[in-house]
Amino acid sequence: MIFPRVLCVKKTTKYERLKSSGVFASKYVEDVMLQVWKEASDVHSIVANSVIEATKASGREVKVRADYLATKQDFEDVDLVMSLGGDGTFLKTASQITTNRLPILGINTDPSRSAGALTTRKVNYERLESDIKKIFIHLDRENFEYFDRQRLHFVMKDVYNK
Repeated sequence: MIFPRVLCVKKTTKYERLKSSGVFASKYVEDVMLQVWKEASDVHSIVANSVIEATKASGREVKVRADYLATKQDFEDVDLVMSLGGDGTFLKTASQITTNRLPILGINTDPSRSAGALTTRKVNYERLESDIKKIFIHLDRENFEYFDRQRLHFVMKDVYNK
C-alpha cells in the first residue's frame, strides 16, 4: 500500500476560535455572523471527518492534529500529510514540514466558500462520498504527480527591542 501512515491536519475554523476565546467584537457579530461561521464550521467538520474516516477505512494508520496544535514531531514517521481546510491550513501545515521528501495533499473542505488555489483536491459537501472516493482511487492507483514547491525561510528582526 502506498502511504500507509498518514497525518491529517485539520483546520481550526473561525467559529471554533471565537467560541473558545469567548470574545466577540459586537452584538452584530454575536447575533448574525456567529451563525454564518457556525454553518461554515459544520460543513468543514463533516467533510474533514469524512476524509479522516475514509483514510482509516482504507487500511492506513492515521494521526489527526488540529492545525494550531501540530508540532514538527507530528510530521515524523508519516508517509503522507493531508491538509484539511483551505489555503491557510495548507500554508500553515507546509511550514511545519522540514523535509522535501514528505508529500502534502491539500484538500479544500469547503470549496463553495473558498477557492483553495493551493489545495489540489476539493471535496464538496453535496458530493462528499464521490469526491472522497475519487481521492482514494487516485492514491491507490498511484495516479498523481509530485510538484516540488519552493519555500522561503525568513526571520524578522525586531528593530525596537534589539
